[in-house]
Amino acid sequence: MPADEVDAMIPRHFHQTLYHPLRPLIEQGEIDELRGLLDIGVFAPPQECPQGYKPVDLMWVYKAKKGEEDSFFAKMKARCTMMGNQEKHSIEKLAAYAPVMQQASLRVMLALYNGVAGVRFHTSDIKQAYVSTAMKRRVFVNMPPGYEVHVDKHNQLVATRLPPGQKQP
Repeated sequence: MPADEVDAMIPRHFHQTLYHPLRPLIEQGEIDELRGLLDIGVFAPPQECPQGYKPVDLMWVYKAKKGEEDSFFAKMKARCTMMGNQEKHSIEKLAAYAPVMQQASLRVMLALYNGVAGVRFHTSDIKQAYVSTAMKRRVFVNMPPGYEVHVDKHNQLVATRLPPGQKQP
């Protein structure tokens, strides 16, 4: 099945995925994302939210990924994101700016250097690029929907899956 058709079938909200036919693939995408976030140290050990801070909720965003050889569905990707609608309004837009190359800039560079000897272009994808840099402010978040992050006996952060229907503490 083409990945675009699978994308159209994916529910938007976590609770809608619980009994979806693609739930095993969606859950694997969530686990892979959480494991990556825990490995690079995005989450600190759970703690009480101090006075004056409001925790921001997290949500899952799902995407059907294409195979390398064709446009058919290969796997499910899940991204754990903060809900931007709960962000403080006192933060200036430039303080939240994330540098990314615009498509027009790439086209200009390609047009300028097309055919110039010795000029090579390379592309790369940095996994979890937006969360791998240090934040300038403290942000408290609630647990990701359907999971609980805790410290295990080896003092490592671990994410465990909550049974369907069980609320987070």
